[in-house]
Amino acid sequence: MKRTGCMLIIALWALLLSDHAAGWDVSGTVLDPEGKPASQVTLWMSQNRITKKISGSSDGTFAFQGLNPGPITIVAYKEGFGLGGVEGQLLDDESITLHLTRPAALSLNIMDIQSDPITGARLKWLQVDEYLTIYMEDIVRLGFPSVRSDSDGLMTIPFLPTNSYAGVTVSHSRHAESHLPTIPVGLTIPMVMVEGKKLRGRVTNPEGEGVSRARVTVFRSGDEREYKFSEVLTDLEGFYSTTVPPAPYFVAVKHPDYGLPKPQPAIISPDTKNLIVDISMPEGFWITGTTVDRNKEPVKFAKIAYTVEGVIYDEAVSDSTGHFSVWGNTGEAVLHITPPKGMITQAYPAIPVRVDNAALDISPITLMPLPSIMGTVTTRDGSPVANAIIHTQNTQPILWTRSGDDGTFQIQLTKMQEDPVQLVAEHPTRFLRRDASVDLLKPKPLDIKLRSFKPDTSQQKESIRNDLTHMVDKDAPDWACDAWLNLPEGMNDASLSDLAGRVVVLTLWGGFDADGPTRERIRELNELHAVFENTDDVFFLAIHDASLEPVEVQEFIRNWNITMPVGCDADPFLSFDIYNVNLIPQTVLIDKKGVLRYYNVDGRLHELIKAMRRD
Repeated sequence: MKRTGCMLIIALWALLLSDHAAGWDVSGTVLDPEGKPASQVTLWMSQNRITKKISGSSDGTFAFQGLNPGPITIVAYKEGFGLGGVEGQLLDDESITLHLTRPAALSLNIMDIQSDPITGARLKWLQVDEYLTIYMEDIVRLGFPSVRSDSDGLMTIPFLPTNSYAGVTVSHSRHAESHLPTIPVGLTIPMVMVEGKKLRGRVTNPEGEGVSRARVTVFRSGDEREYKFSEVLTDLEGFYSTTVPPAPYFVAVKHPDYGLPKPQPAIISPDTKNLIVDISMPEGFWITGTTVDRNKEPVKFAKIAYTVEGVIYDEAVSDSTGHFSVWGNTGEAVLHITPPKGMITQAYPAIPVRVDNAALDISPITLMPLPSIMGTVTTRDGSPVANAIIHTQNTQPILWTRSGDDGTFQIQLTKMQEDPVQLVAEHPTRFLRRDASVDLLKPKPLDIKLRSFKPDTSQQKESIRNDLTHMVDKDAPDWACDAWLNLPEGMNDASLSDLAGRVVVLTLWGGFDADGPTRERIRELNELHAVFENTDDVFFLAIHDASLEPVEVQEFIRNWNITMPVGCDADPFLSFDIYNVNLIPQTVLIDKKGVLRYYNVDGRLHELIKAMRRD
């Protein structure tokens, strides 16, 4: 989880809770893989790294009571099954259903840089798919099975859900923490741990007393990036310790009873033995308020960020009554408001505040429906352009649409942003394009007149994903798929030889990248496929990696609204190996003679397809 810019060095841990507002309940049922109530299930609930443990009833029911509003994680475990769980925002009483699955294992061969096994490394952090993040040390302390490496360096995580993906962090007393990104379970993966240096210190309150269970987060900085490297809790006397490799860091601290100190730099060189960074916690005060609509009705799910000099110190989400509370320090700050999906602030989403040694209650913040971006795409002589592709450039996610027969279009935004929305409109078949900008607080219909441009058909050899330079301008290799889905009527296969005379747009992808560049690429491909679907000289296809069965790939096709043909790579990852693909998504363009022409297509896929059609 990486972030860009120093202003975000605290944002990764800012969604924390306090003890000042409690009272929500979470109840529900745990089901086994057959959908029947599961007995003898143990459940752990975590908020602000404070964890409670309960045992489910014989009929599978459970209940956690008197909980704080805000982020919450619940884990359900029964020996012999894959984990169940949920992670999200608790803003009201909730009733949920958790599902245990058949178990699958992920094994790690943990070794040092000399390839010698490391004994006693422990699983510190676990992510299951995109829905569950677990601080293992919190639940192990309350009886969850501990996972450690054996004398051969082998660590096996046996309780993962089948067909899931997992990301892990492993720690060791003499080695720096090692992180493994999300990968399919069922594999055995090598993990190398490097020797580290001790970063330690003490967290104290304004009276100089040690603060226990403060969250100390170490952010690694450099190369214009900051990302969370490690997080530890202080002991009863306020002391903390972690092991990190030599690098520049920032140390940030959070505790619900105190204010928010400024992150402290920590520069660790290869010659450093032990670096001590002590941090004193200032006194803190509550900033409270409500979010309402134009009718003064409460609005939930609005995110409020407390910032000082551009740094996010605390965040909260408004609950079902519209109330929110953030923790701040004495002095000037700014509240940044991010409305829930489909809404926008009535005024600019930045509210200056000043805290003067007392709690602060601000006026209600009014939210209203998020506007649509509407307009018309025409040529310079005013003729409407049908099927023009329009997409945003600076929204998350990027939004795509096409103009109608009369050239009109509409994009419904999904979230608020402070900067004007930047758009690009492009003619479906000609080299015509135009940029546009929309101020969300003063939206008006756009009149986009396309202008001619020269396509970028250069060979850009550098790629952030895969190096296919050796394949450019050579006959493209054929792929190998065990099954095909979404094929046009009358087609039973889609080999390269079958597609002679067509420009082939081939994309290798995996459904596990649900919130990353793969999902963005699929959205783009869906729009382009709709434009060229009825032409006889362009063919789109996508090949999913070999980690899933065709029925599981079909589920992604349905959920992602994929319209193009999809192949399931032959096991073990034959097509991915043929095309030298290690990172996804990878799109390659093959010309009408079967020659691979382009593989670095980011930001210019549409124009390259049009250029190759003319060759």
